[in-house]
Amino acid sequence: MEKQRKFRKFKFFSRLLKSTCGLFLLSAVLMPAAAQRLTNSVVRTLQIQPQKEINFTGTECVFSVLVPYVKSADIQTEIPVLPADVNFISLRRSEYYGDNDGTRIELWLSFDRKGSYKIPPLRIRVNGRAYSIPFAAVLISENPATILPRIVVEFDNGVRLDQSERNRLSSQLFSVNAGDTLRFTVFIQYAVQIIHFDWTIPKNAILTEIERYDITKGLPRGSEFSEDLFPIARFDWQPLVPGNTSLPEIRIISTAYNGSRVELMMPSAFISVNRPVTDENTVADNENYFAYAFTQSETASKEIVKNVISPSDCEKIAELRSAERKAVLFDSARKERRALENSLGITDSYDEPSVFILHIFIVVAVIFFVILLVACIFRKFPVAFCFSACFAAAAVLVVIYSVRLSDEYAVFKGGSLSTVPEKNAETVSWIESGVRVKVMHKAGGWIYIQTGSIRGWAFEKNVIFIK
Repeated sequence: MEKQRKFRKFKFFSRLLKSTCGLFLLSAVLMPAAAQRLTNSVVRTLQIQPQKEINFTGTECVFSVLVPYVKSADIQTEIPVLPADVNFISLRRSEYYGDNDGTRIELWLSFDRKGSYKIPPLRIRVNGRAYSIPFAAVLISENPATILPRIVVEFDNGVRLDQSERNRLSSQLFSVNAGDTLRFTVFIQYAVQIIHFDWTIPKNAILTEIERYDITKGLPRGSEFSEDLFPIARFDWQPLVPGNTSLPEIRIISTAYNGSRVELMMPSAFISVNRPVTDENTVADNENYFAYAFTQSETASKEIVKNVISPSDCEKIAELRSAERKAVLFDSARKERRALENSLGITDSYDEPSVFILHIFIVVAVIFFVILLVACIFRKFPVAFCFSACFAAAAVLVVIYSVRLSDEYAVFKGGSLSTVPEKNAETVSWIESGVRVKVMHKAGGWIYIQTGSIRGWAFEKNVIFIK
């Protein structure tokens, strides 16, 4: 009996030991994440990042960080001490389920000024233990809704001037000798589109435009915000009379990111022009040098000829296009219209569809249909099949040409286009004079026109219809 009791006790403890070992091994295999926890080495890898690459002043900027292995209920956060230009809006903790379950912390901040910011670390407590999580450096740009375009001028001698440098406006930039040639480039910043660009020949100086860039063609650059400088034109400038000389008059009309139309002028700084030295001991006479400079710089002083299309020229183009529609093949109206447009600088133009050609297609379609009908009557099915294909092709050409002739076109006298048919509406684009446009809609004294990808509302009096 005693041996049996000892054997039963031994068997009981043996089973208990096996069960304990089994539970231990099972917990080690099935729950490896239980051994993971938030440590200082893990915290050192964390950084609070902005969710967007580009952030603007006056808008909500979201920052976030994932704290692994910790539930949101076990985390307490403190509002960070922010710089004077940074405003706290909100903070949120939420559960995160993924490769490393944890808590996502999100902060909403706003910035009053542009610049690079380094925000103090965010302090958190996990189960009573304090940790600090640093913010990544963030670059804040000007808000496109509030910033307006500006002109930036860069001289080849390294001097740069823009309208934001108030301390340099109406001040002397540098000094040169009369007759020295200065080369500078005009840039624009924070603009979506250049609507108009021109310049005036300055008094007592020679100004030559040596290069003009694609942005001046009036095509929208795109709505994506950019702080880049976009070149407009390069100039050679040769002041001829000693004294203080203002920068040349250059005028730009552009659209801002908020849709407003802005007129820009050159900054009001000036340069000092000294008397020219002809040799080591002689200073040139003002009057003689002035005449000499213009004699020697005849090629540089040539004014760039700009084609100006007058309303009368637009009426003539519309008249020739109307005649082109009604004329027969090889008409003189088309040749005259092309010659006139080439002389006015209009190179990208379209020919008008001819009513005469539409009549030819109709006659050919009728002939094919009659032949098809006769072939069917006399049971000439191969012939009928052939002429049915010819009739179908002619009918398609009739439909296409009829649609082209049914569309209403006009010649635009030039000007701006608006988003809606109202006088105070925002300008969306600019179309040069003499351009053929498609008339889409009419509303009172307004018409909705299109040329290429440009479209908008214009006054009806600014177009001449092609009849």
